Amino acid sequence: MVGFLNPYPKAQGFGDRMRGLLDPEVALPVAGALLGNQGNAANFGNALMGLGQGLGDRKKRNQTLEYLRQHAPEYAEMVEAGGAPIGEVWGAYMKARQAEPTKPTAAIQEYEYARNNGAFNGSFTDWQTKGIREQDPTFKREQDLRKEYGATPEYKRYDDVRAAYERVRSSASMDSGAGDIGTIFGYMKMLDPGSVVREGEFATAQNSSGIPDRIRNIYNAAMNGERLTPEQRAEFVRVSDALYENEARRIEGVNSRYSDIAGEYQLDPGRIVQQPGKYQPLALGQSRTSEDGRVTIKRIGD
Repeated sequence: MVGFLNPYPKAQGFGDRMRGLLDPEVALPVAGALLGNQGNAANFGNALMGLGQGLGDRKKRNQTLEYLRQHAPEYAEMVEAGGAPIGEVWGAYMKARQAEPTKPTAAIQEYEYARNNGAFNGSFTDWQTKGIREQDPTFKREQDLRKEYGATPEYKRYDDVRAAYERVRSSASMDSGAGDIGTIFGYMKMLDPGSVVREGEFATAQNSSGIPDRIRNIYNAAMNGERLTPEQRAEFVRVSDALYENEARRIEGVNSRYSDIAGEYQLDPGRIVQQPGKYQPLALGQSRTSEDGRVTIKRIGD
């Protein structure tokens, strides 16, 4: 009889089964069997069968809950904290699993590799969409023409000058020693994008041969802690504005040429060329000394 009642005789002893009677999931089937009549031998046998079923159900419940804890913690939480019946929760979990799209093994491997190496940060669906898009002949033509455009000397110089110009504007707004160094360094990069001088090191004739001596001296003085006057800072910004506008005009010819090529291939020129950005005048404080000796601040553009 014991072997019949206990499918796992080595795992459960008599004491374990008796303690199991305290579990409602075990006790309810037993009580239901006993309440059928006056407790005769046949009904007592039904009760023992109910005990075995209850113990088996509890084992299955624990196994199911442990699986959910490992593979779907949010569903396990619904059972443990929310009190939802485990059967209903398991059904909802399986339904959600069946609704998931089938993911090709090769695609998953490529996606995981790209994610782990920082080459892609989107979802798997985004990855699949990207793959479909890259197989589109139109996308391929756009990509090739965009690479060709980005490799032109005119665009490369414009992009370097634009980055240096933005550095001038942001640094000049800081009104600090570090800001002065950044302002002059950005200006030097606008004059000679190919110079190899690094910010934080002194400028020499060897690492900044395309920079006038006067500008190198001002930069090196700033490196030694000498501050720019408001007038000097404003002048750097003013000349930088003119340098950027000149580069923006130069790139217009290249943009026009590649826009025409895009039109010939029925491509969107806006996805190929980069139009020069428009910048608002920078409001910097500029000191002025009045006749009575007072120092006032006048903003550029006032």
